[in-house]
Amino acid sequence: MTSLLAQHGATLIANGYSIIPIKPGDKAPGRWDGLASSWADLGGWQQFCERMPTEIEIEAWSGWPDAGAGIPCGQVIGFDIDVMDPDAAHKIEVMTRELLGDTPAVRYGQRPKRVMVYRAETPFASFDVLAGEESDRVGKKPLQVLAKGRQFVAHGIHPGTRRPYEWPESSLLDTDTSDLPVVSEAQAKTWAARAAGILGVMWPPIEKNDRVLADKELATRAAIEQALSFVPIDSCSDRAQWLEVGMAIHAGLGGDGVDLWDTWSAGTAQRNAKGESYYDGNSLRAQWRGFNRSGPGAIGPGTLFDRARSFGWKPDGVFLYQHEADAIASAPIIDLGMFIAATDARNGFTLLPPAPALVPATALATNPQRMPDWRKKLTGGLAQFIDYADHTGVSPQPWIALGAALAAFGVLAGRRYAGPSGIRTNIYTIGIAESAGGKDYPLKCLKRLIEDAGMGRMIGGSKIASGAGMITALERQPSTIFPTDEIGFVMQAVADRKRAPKHAAEIIDNLTEFYTSSEDVFHGTAYANQKEKPRVEIYEPNLCLFGVTTPQVFWGALSSAHVLDGSLARMLIFETDEHFPTRRKRGLRVPMPDNLVAIAKQVAAGAEGHEALPFGDASDKRPNPFPVPFADDAAENLHFEIESHGVELCKAHQGSAKTSIYGRLAENTFKVALIRAIADNPLSPEVTRDDLDWAFEVVEHSVNTVLSAIDTRVSDNEDEAKLKRIIRMIEASGSAGMSHEELGRACGFMGGRRRLQDAIEFMIENEQVVLRIIPRDGGGRPRRIYMPG
Repeated sequence: MTSLLAQHGATLIANGYSIIPIKPGDKAPGRWDGLASSWADLGGWQQFCERMPTEIEIEAWSGWPDAGAGIPCGQVIGFDIDVMDPDAAHKIEVMTRELLGDTPAVRYGQRPKRVMVYRAETPFASFDVLAGEESDRVGKKPLQVLAKGRQFVAHGIHPGTRRPYEWPESSLLDTDTSDLPVVSEAQAKTWAARAAGILGVMWPPIEKNDRVLADKELATRAAIEQALSFVPIDSCSDRAQWLEVGMAIHAGLGGDGVDLWDTWSAGTAQRNAKGESYYDGNSLRAQWRGFNRSGPGAIGPGTLFDRARSFGWKPDGVFLYQHEADAIASAPIIDLGMFIAATDARNGFTLLPPAPALVPATALATNPQRMPDWRKKLTGGLAQFIDYADHTGVSPQPWIALGAALAAFGVLAGRRYAGPSGIRTNIYTIGIAESAGGKDYPLKCLKRLIEDAGMGRMIGGSKIASGAGMITALERQPSTIFPTDEIGFVMQAVADRKRAPKHAAEIIDNLTEFYTSSEDVFHGTAYANQKEKPRVEIYEPNLCLFGVTTPQVFWGALSSAHVLDGSLARMLIFETDEHFPTRRKRGLRVPMPDNLVAIAKQVAAGAEGHEALPFGDASDKRPNPFPVPFADDAAENLHFEIESHGVELCKAHQGSAKTSIYGRLAENTFKVALIRAIADNPLSPEVTRDDLDWAFEVVEHSVNTVLSAIDTRVSDNEDEAKLKRIIRMIEASGSAGMSHEELGRACGFMGGRRRLQDAIEFMIENEQVVLRIIPRDGGGRPRRIYMPG
């Protein structure tokens, strides 16, 4: 029987992979000893990490009985996830795609273990990521970066399962090395640290004697206890989150505090299949001892404090950090007024000073050639924010900066202004770009602008942990923004509403309800015991959201349910048109422009001569927002035309998933136009025809992005996802189309030719794909070319 190496070796070489022979039913490189008629170890195989085998070597290996085909690493990198916990292995794979790119090549031996294949920017040495207590470390390598000096089996028989290795999507036979995402050594080390964190350990490990507690700020025990009382133990969706809390306590109290973690953990109501509590005191204390290896840069007490704030915690009569308590204890005299003012300032509760007179902005350098049309038409505060983010960031992303600008001014204007039809500035925007594409910088600029304007109290948690936490945040500060990194994982957590934990499923429900309550009163849940848990009422809440994520995570988390329930329609989606813009060597360290900060302060103060908050900015007091008028009849007429256009689109697509998206087109347009008008002239805003024209262009772009994604990316099951992946590949081929042979090589993920052919026939029948038959010169079998439908 022909060996696997003989079957596949030539194709692997043609695709750019170096290969070596593997012993039958083994993972190790081997050589056939013809005299002894047995296999032995292959010495010196590491040379093939740096060179391709010669034709003579390949010919000799192809004659060795039952030889498997291995891939020596160097140019090729394997991220080996040798983890038997299915959930943990899946989370590491999702993180890997998010961090390193969406590789088409994933190999399984003994599921759920897997190797994900990438290409090295520059070859580097292999390394292991160890886990577990010191006594358990020998021989345990749940995570490995397979680089120079290592290899993995591409085709062979797994020694444990006695079955062939699997490539569920594209194997290396279908994937040229140039198709693999490129990674650097630095990225590989970042991967190791993050993957180890998912398993609940630190990487790289250090000896206990090397641990330095001084690199982290020590917290007070009172602050740890108070914060911990706000975080429900069962809000931890996985072991990694539970460990984060323990690490935060350990770091904050200098290695003490196991009793706090133990008492908190023992309160879990979760049970396994046998009805036994997940709480295990012995395991907890063993894990606590493992925290002694956490070195500089590990999790600190701020992680717990941030999480508690997301559940509504406000420090009450406690110092967060020990140095604060020590400073006050050592002071002989305390000026109470100054101390309170300083504490309020630190927590963002400063009285807003009168806004300085607005002065002409000093324009930052821009490049008109790369400026999109919508940006050329933009002026005022939105334009200044985008200029700042575009000019000072390493990877300029104007579309994502626009999403951040709208959300920033939307929260600052909240409860202070209302549009001509009563519309408010609460807005949900999402920025989408690949990892390392610059999507995070506009998020930082948003927070910096709000803080520089003295309105830091408007910034909610950077993570949305639960629906109840959102309500608490709005009750504390009724105009609040959640600037959320990796918003796609939030959507992923609630993708299956029936199976998602209640506290997570309520996130989408509350986003929907707060969106529609901005002109009215949000009525919280009515509990039976009203004395202990009174119903929350928030007058005209202004919840804004700006999140960033990658396309794979965001679109992959969505299903038709998100379209039909209207949650997706309430979001403005800004996916970059350049995922990897030309990078600058470094971001320019330019402070937020004074004029931009002045505009933000004036927006937060409200219109000139109008008292928007006559009873204060409390959630139980009804505001009196300034009524922003239309500038003239032309603007009012266009407002009516846009509204009518939205209705006609809904009628034309009645019964389809598109109805909910078109149903919010006019409303979102009016919100964006209102925010632009306020950011242009916060003292006396009015909505012009230009505001509406520009806003419609921006919102229509978002609508088209969403509708395209519904057709090509949003799926309810794996089969539908595979069909849409094929359609995207064919569309990407452009006018040239894809030949039948090219499509076959690219669609290894379909699991066989028969399934692929069935899928192609289905797409042709539904006019999603067009088949062109092209005769060959000189006769022979005609070429089959697939074109977009």
